[in-house]
Amino acid sequence: MAVHSQTLGSSQGNASWELTPHASLIAVGATMRTHGRYGAGCSEHGRDVMHRFTISFVVFAVMMVSALGGSARPSVAAQVATPETRPMPGPAQFLWESAGDPQRPLADPWFLCLNPAGPLWVVDGRNNQFQIVAPDGRFVDAWGAAGTKTGAFDFVEHGACAFDAAGNLYVVDTGNHRLQKFGPDRVLLTAWGSEGRGEGQFLQPLDVAVAPDGRVYVIDDQRNDIQVFDSDGQYLFTFGGLGRGAGKLLDTGGLTIAADGSIWIADYGNFRVAHFSADGDFLSTWGEGGWRQGEFLGPVDIALDARGRVYVVDNGKARVQIYDEAGHFLADVGGDDLGQGELTDPVSLALSDAGQLYVREPGANRVVAFQLQP
Repeated sequence: MAVHSQTLGSSQGNASWELTPHASLIAVGATMRTHGRYGAGCSEHGRDVMHRFTISFVVFAVMMVSALGGSARPSVAAQVATPETRPMPGPAQFLWESAGDPQRPLADPWFLCLNPAGPLWVVDGRNNQFQIVAPDGRFVDAWGAAGTKTGAFDFVEHGACAFDAAGNLYVVDTGNHRLQKFGPDRVLLTAWGSEGRGEGQFLQPLDVAVAPDGRVYVIDDQRNDIQVFDSDGQYLFTFGGLGRGAGKLLDTGGLTIAADGSIWIADYGNFRVAHFSADGDFLSTWGEGGWRQGEFLGPVDIALDARGRVYVVDNGKARVQIYDEAGHFLADVGGDDLGQGELTDPVSLALSDAGQLYVREPGANRVVAFQLQP
């Protein structure tokens, strides 16, 4: 069945390639940009030296690989997402963009989370605080301070957050290698974690999600695993682990929890989406590396809506790609132009029950909001 993508914004494609030492890429009209750290799944050890090429014209000459056996990635991982489901009509409409506090704007914002009461919380990286934004884009408040003591944050490298149904806030305090839990009144309830590879320790905690039963799932970019805790921080079990095979992860991105309690992960380094049960049993994976429709160049964050559609932030393509749960491509949102509603450096996303899609862009120091179509 033929499927035609429907994209809000630029129709220009872009191509990004990671080159192994013995491969060389020749392109006409190509410009090279270095991303370094840009959020989900992004760690100093993995991407400070990664170069990506944006093809600004559709004039692609030739790729030459030397006899030494070099290759150009992205590499193929698991099954290919095939476009068998009918595409969505007109996926989204631009609503607004916000730089947060006019007096102290966002500086390297990281992950997003939605308070059950409605406001969007933005991890404000280099300001080591949260900025809180209303659903209509108005700045509401800023909260938090830099430090190593409990109750303070180190978000310079990264940071993330999640709320449970009771309104408690769980904070990935990446620079301090810990999780912190606050009540709805922002009073610290507990904190756990330290630097290391042992149970309950972290190297670079990247994202957090809270299940309906209260279990807390924390994904670690350098450990390449997910540790599971109860709501008080008691360690329960670990799943995942470094690798390219089924059930393994590589240079991980964000995670989310579906209504049935299963875990969905943006497996950045493997250019795919991974799906696990609530108990950490591997269920499935789909996706492959590439710049064609339905392929990934940099899947860094993930979310599901009430209808089971899967939203994946692809930083390499400057888009949010939308799939059904089986991995069939439906549509995408964004682009790499500079016009209204275009995306240039998307890294994190959040979805509201009202169908609003929020996308965080660290390079532009802003949050962009769209209204998803039914």
